[in-house]
Amino acid sequence: METRKRNIFISSARTGALGLALVSLAACNSGETTTATPTSGGSAGNTSALVFVNNTGDKTLTSVALKGDSGNSVVNTIEAAEFENAALGDMQVSKEDWVFVNLAAANKVATIDPLTAATPVHEANLGTGTRPVHLYRDRNDGEVIWIMNDGDNAAGTTTPGDDLINCAASGGGSVTVAHNSHLGPGGSPPTVLGTTCVLADGHKVAAFAENKRVFVSSETAGEIAVLDGDETSTNYRKMIARIDLCKTSKESTLPTPATCNPEDATGTTAFTPNNAAPHGIRWSTLTKKVYSIQEGYGEIAEIDPATLAITKTFDLAGTPYTSYGISPDGKYLLLRGETTAP
Repeated sequence: METRKRNIFISSARTGALGLALVSLAACNSGETTTATPTSGGSAGNTSALVFVNNTGDKTLTSVALKGDSGNSVVNTIEAAEFENAALGDMQVSKEDWVFVNLAAANKVATIDPLTAATPVHEANLGTGTRPVHLYRDRNDGEVIWIMNDGDNAAGTTTPGDDLINCAASGGGSVTVAHNSHLGPGGSPPTVLGTTCVLADGHKVAAFAENKRVFVSSETAGEIAVLDGDETSTNYRKMIARIDLCKTSKESTLPTPATCNPEDATGTTAFTPNNAAPHGIRWSTLTKKVYSIQEGYGEIAEIDPATLAITKTFDLAGTPYTSYGISPDGKYLLLRGETTAP
């Protein structure tokens, strides 16, 4: 039997004082759970629950069958050549159990059918934009996957953050959308519906509101793009608005402040970049609002998905918190910070 060398990773706390905080979000009614549960697709092939392991050392993907307290075993390993020898990034499972894996260096997303055959099968690598980093399952339609293209990061580049494949003319990163085509494992592989340029540079994260609007923040630009996520709309996947996060009162306290200019929310030119540095965005099932943390400002903004207005802010000045999550019931923002350097 061939012996495969893999890196072993152990999770542990860093040396230093870690802080946690709760921000309670009040509302008059509760919403549905934010936790997405993948459905099981029927097939004559693999029927065990599977875990997929990203082997960062050799860029392969191993599937492990989970059968309880005992009997768990490796099912198979998909070799690096199938992924064009690119490092594997974020993984996501769609409603019909297709597995999507970002291949940032190849500017593609891999699609894997885990159930039809006796072992998971690599189907195709689909073209995205430049350097896909994060990908998300649409909370309103689990067959849809939204892929965040962070753009060019080559050493010495003159186009940092630009999707050079789809948005070279306009500049900025982009969002690619893939769909199962309503077919489960064994059917045709998923397809790319298209890519939307968002006119903004920087690392991208997304949140999905109940009204089928998709909020995509761009860290370097300091703004949020709002895309139409309603598949029945004539504006589906189009950028319908942008939210400028620039705040003069925060910029004035920084060593190199940006100027907060009036911006056209529906315009087709880039906004003036600012130092807000949004990096973390969540939607609450309780308040029905979107929450974006601006790490550059030390502030969380509450956004109304209907009006796109910033309705409330939480000032984190003097605290160590820079990232956060949200409880499944949408009631609490969970903040994480570090008070001493590791």
